[in-house]
Amino acid sequence: MAEAGGAAPALDRPCRAMVALLIALFANAVAMASPFPFAPFLVLHYGLTDDRAEIGYYGGFILSAFMLGRAMSSYHLGLLSDKHGRVLVIEIGLLSCIIFQLLFGLAPTFGAALAARLLMGLFNGIIGVAKAMLPELVTAAQQPRAMSAISGMWGL
Repeated sequence: MAEAGGAAPALDRPCRAMVALLIALFANAVAMASPFPFAPFLVLHYGLTDDRAEIGYYGGFILSAFMLGRAMSSYHLGLLSDKHGRVLVIEIGLLSCIIFQLLFGLAPTFGAALAARLLMGLFNGIIGVAKAMLPELVTAAQQPRAMSAISGMWGL
């Protein structure tokens, strides 16, 4: 519905913040999951094995390095977000997605690719901070729907 001036009503501040948070979560999901389809080919490219049965073994290292980094740093990034603000940690996480995803794509060796994925996870606290930020953005009645939207960003 248009306002008196003919313009569409602007989104209120919490709604804009929630949309921005969901976009950040989507970008995080893309950066985290993008190697899934090509990890086996990457293993072959790096020449780690010619045995098709071992490809998944080495591919698992590439895919799990991100989560290992997140596991090692989530607590500390949570403390950082409590002390210096949630937006700062989200910005650091998005910046890590950009920088380390580029380094991962340009990695000349398996070790460099693994290090890039690990570092991306170490500096990425977007999901934990988003779940902590959610109650600050929406009412208690809106929280179940907003939390499902956070989880839904992985499915897009």
